[in-house]
Amino acid sequence: MKPENIKIGVIGLFAVVSGFLCKAFYRNYININKIDDYGVAGFLPSYFYVVGFSVLLLIRPTKIPKTIVLIVTAASILF
Repeated sequence: MKPENIKIGVIGLFAVVSGFLCKAFYRNYININKIDDYGVAGFLPSYFYVVGFSVLLLIRPTKIPKTIVLIVTAASILF
C-alpha cells in the first residue's frame, strides 16, 4: 500500500470516528443540558460520516476520484 493511501485512510478513519463520537457524546451532552448550539449537534455527525466515507472511498485508486466524492456527497445529502 502506498504511503499516500495510508494517509488518506487515516484521515477518513479519523472523520468517521469523530462522527461517532459527536453522535454518541456531544449530541447527548447538548440535549441533556438543553444547550442551544444552533443545530450543530444535529448535523455534525452526519457531516463527519459523509466526509469520512467519501475519503475512505479514495483509498482504492480510481480514474475519477472527484466524481466519486461528489456522488457520495450528493447521495448522502439526498438521503
